[in-house]
Amino acid sequence: MSNSSKFKRLTLLKIGKDPSLNNLKIISYGVDFHDSDNRIQSAATTKSTCAVNTVGDNVCLTALLSEDRAIQEIQFEPKHAELEKTLLSDSIASGFRKYLSELSSNYYPYGSLSHQLLDDLPTGATIASYVHFRQFTHELNFVPDDISNNILSRLTDTCSGWRKNGEAVTALCHNKPIPVKLGNKTKANYFDEDINLFNEPLELYWMKRQRKIQVIQEPDLIRIKAAFHDSISEKLNQETTLQGYQIKIVAELVKNSWIIKDTAVLNYALPFDECQDARYSIKNLIESPLLEIAQRALSLKGTIGCLHLNDLLRAVGFTVKYLQNVFQSF
Repeated sequence: MSNSSKFKRLTLLKIGKDPSLNNLKIISYGVDFHDSDNRIQSAATTKSTCAVNTVGDNVCLTALLSEDRAIQEIQFEPKHAELEKTLLSDSIASGFRKYLSELSSNYYPYGSLSHQLLDDLPTGATIASYVHFRQFTHELNFVPDDISNNILSRLTDTCSGWRKNGEAVTALCHNKPIPVKLGNKTKANYFDEDINLFNEPLELYWMKRQRKIQVIQEPDLIRIKAAFHDSISEKLNQETTLQGYQIKIVAELVKNSWIIKDTAVLNYALPFDECQDARYSIKNLIESPLLEIAQRALSLKGTIGCLHLNDLLRAVGFTVKYLQNVFQSF
């Protein structure tokens, strides 16, 4: 990247049930835009594909997961037969992301689109639960009887929104519907210029996560804007916002290292009242090295943070590592 340069990464994660097998299906798309002369290249997609006209890269990934979260089917576009064969039957449970990092030396650059979309598979499985909760506890107005004490114990205190005695956990403990709130119908303004990049309608009771990361590098300053937007289809041809965050990070060059000097969070749609508290956690990253942001985000787990905010920070970390390794930035 040049002294004044821009990089933009857009990803889309679609999650739903495979109608024939009733297993979890995840379809993800990713596009990288590199600007060679301070102009972000235009992009256009065709229906049902991710064919993009850009100077960057584009990748599609489709995966079918069994009930125990093993990969039953996986397919890349462009085709990556050897990697697909390697991942088949692997579980995306604990240890999967570490395994992906180990594979990066042989199959893809660390932090590349292929790596990012694979790293998003556990995220897809996690947020798929919101489809379940919305469908059965809000739309149909009763509590699902398959939320066991074991599942409840695993959810409790995993993040600010699922804290003990919070409204979500309390509702489940008292056999009441989970009070998932509906967000604004529109995305943050940050998404506007890319609103039509991934515009296929969702199937009924499918969910999608759109993510955007933009990095602007100047001689002694790096500005990062990143956001995600989750929506769910509860009526045909109509999507409802479930949650969304937008963050800003500024890093300065200090003794040849990029150090985070400022952060900001805009949470414009969150499912539970307690989720609001997590926005303060990002301040803990100030004075940390920018290239360590993914690792540092791990320290924000538990009730001080948010699983989804941390996932966004992890994606930012992937992006800056990719820029460092491939383009010798930073």
